[in-house]
Amino acid sequence: SDMQEFIRVQTSMRTQVNLVIDMVNSLLVLERSLCSLTISLTCQLYQTLIELVQGPCPGNQRFLIGTNLCDVAVRFMHSSYPDCDVADVIELKMLCLKLLLAMVEGVPGDVIPRRIASSLDGNKIVAELDLCYSHSGCVGEKRAAERGADFRPSELQTSYRDLGFHFFLLVRTLAKHAPAMLDLCRRRARSYDYYAANTGAIEIVR
Repeated sequence: SDMQEFIRVQTSMRTQVNLVIDMVNSLLVLERSLCSLTISLTCQLYQTLIELVQGPCPGNQRFLIGTNLCDVAVRFMHSSYPDCDVADVIELKMLCLKLLLAMVEGVPGDVIPRRIASSLDGNKIVAELDLCYSHSGCVGEKRAAERGADFRPSELQTSYRDLGFHFFLLVRTLAKHAPAMLDLCRRRARSYDYYAANTGAIEIVR
């Protein structure tokens, strides 16, 4: 945690360099010009930010929630990038979701979860859940099972399936603080029953 915060604050040094806010500002620039040439760099920035908050790291979590990172991540999460490889776009959206989930890891109170929930668009979440489900091969798997046949999803289908579960996990994680979001997904997402039936939870008591 000390090393994670050192990236943001160097208390023993005369000159302070906040690399965390620099990364957020870089994402703002990349958002306006994301293409096949920059998507890999964008993913790398998100991966780095995830590593700086997971664990958790309360100092970086509190700092980042005070920036516009949530809004930026959500815009990346719901945008379409037709000139980029589909697998790269799925990875980018997955990293956005993992970052938002890492932001609420181990945090006391409801400030951070409520801030993240306020950035989300319920209708777009519903659309993402159903889109991921329709591209995941789940329908083909079900039909194959009914015929007693084997079904092996492609790598892309597996990626869509994982992405859908991460969208659902975010909604479930924020349900205590944003019950209306979960209720909207329950009522409107055709894929809700599938995700709910195949998602489990454990509680770790330290």
